[in-house]
Parts: sequence; structure tokens; C-alpha cells
Amino acid sequence: GFTFHRGFRIASPNNNGAEYIKGTVNEAVVLPPKDKVAGSYHWDFERLLSITLIPLTIASVAKGAHPITDLCFGVILPFHCHIGFDAMITDYCPPHRSPGSNKVLTWGLRGATLIVLYGCYEFNTNDVGMTELKKLTHTIQLHPSYFTQNYQTFLAEKLYADVEGTCTGRYGYIIAVLDSMESLDISKGKVIPSIGLAEFEVKYRAVVFKPFKGEVVDGVVSQVNKLIPSDLKFDASKNPPAYHAEDGSSIEKGYHVRIKIVGTRFDATDIFAIGTIKDDFCGVQLP
Repeated sequence: GFTFHRGFRIASPNNNGAEYIKGTVNEAVVLPPKDKVAGSYHWDFERLLSITLIPLTIASVAKGAHPITDLCFGVILPFHCHIGFDAMITDYCPPHRSPGSNKVLTWGLRGATLIVLYGCYEFNTNDVGMTELKKLTHTIQLHPSYFTQNYQTFLAEKLYADVEGTCTGRYGYIIAVLDSMESLDISKGKVIPSIGLAEFEVKYRAVVFKPFKGEVVDGVVSQVNKLIPSDLKFDASKNPPAYHAEDGSSIEKGYHVRIKIVGTRFDATDIFAIGTIKDDFCGVQLP
């Protein structure tokens, strides 16, 4: 009898569910108390966040970046993600089954949400520094010889020639103008009495780039001087001058390098930055 019992007992009995059975099977189930915060209020708040994201997304795509939409995104989107991850924790690690894991994951999620909110605050107040969409204004003076039915074409061409590739200082480098001639917001011309030119104010959307401290960027060496780290030896005899390391590598004019920006200075029409190659994955980039 002992051998028969051991042969068919392949696993220990599991009585985890028995401790939750109260009374007999004929008694009514005791439901947990109603909690509107975790019930109807919770779902109404989640629906409100989801619905709010729709017009915010459309407005950002149609009108570009704006401080108000950026602020709303920086608050609503982290809370929306928090609710979704919190539901996953409740489903897969419920408190009655895994109280320890549920508490760790819940507080970890709360901490991560606070970090994301702080990061969004930093982005919105200190500028993200990457490429973004800005609505700018440019004043153009047009000669009377261009006062024809196609004067808007001349204004658009002059706008592209004047602003693309330039630096505004405040917003950074203007990479490209997104508006075509049909979508440009051109004001009515005002004749300047002293010179006879007409002045137009053109509003346009442009992709701008503004570097920031801590950003890692790639560039091309245009000049070699004596401000390279001491572990590289300056060779002034080469034409053009270059730096050489003990392992045989060098930095010369025209080389592609990756640097980390450690400081910036902005003027009205230019941006100055200083960087370092003494960081992870920085230095000369091999082809």
C-alpha cells in the first residue's frame, strides 16, 4: 500500500484556493466594498485623457510645436501611460496573489512617472535642442519691378534664399522652410516712401536645429589647433597640421568626429559651442 501511494502521488496537494473559501457553498459571495476612485472615477478619468490626446496630436501636426501643446503633452501623456502600466500590474500581479511584487512594481511605476514628468518639465523649460518645428516671421522688401501678378512667387523664392541655412540665435539654425508659396502667410505690402520699395511680412513654418549642453553630435574637422587633449600630440609640420596618438590614429582636417557638447553661447545670428571627445563612443568616426 505504501508503494502504491507513493507511485501515484506525483505532486504535493495545492490548497492555495481553500483559504479564500468562507462558509459553505450555499452562502452568498461576499463582494468587496465599492470604490468609485478605483472604479467609475478611474475609468472616466482615463477616457478623458485618451480623448484629450486626439485634438492635441492633430494640433501639433497641423500647427507645429507650441508651448501650450507641449505643456499639455508633457502632463497628459505620462499620466495616460501610467494608467495603462498600472492596469497591467493589477492584472498580472494582483495584490491578493503577489502582495510583495505588486507593491514593488506599483511604487516603481510611480517613481518612473515622476521622473518622466520632471524630464518633460526640463524639455519644455530648457528647450529640447533637437530639430523641431517653429513658426517664424521674415520681412522682405520688394523692388517695384516685381509688382506683377506673380509677386508672391518672387516673395517665396526670396524667403527660401534669405532664411534657409541661416542661424537665428534664439531658435537655432533654420534647416528648411516647410511652407510652399500657396501656404505662406503673406501680409499686404507697405510702400516705403523714401526708397519706393514695398515691405511684406511673411509668416512661415521651418524646421530648426538648436544644439544644447550634453548633446552628442557628429561633425567634420575644419581646422586643427592646440586645444585638443594632451594625450594626442600636435604635429605642426604636417600640411595641414594634425594630431597623432600613440596607437597611430590621428585627427586631421576633413576627418569625421563625434563630440559631446559641454557648453554653448548664443548670439543674435550665430551659435558657438565647445565639445569634448573624452566620452564614451566619441572621437574619430571610421568610415
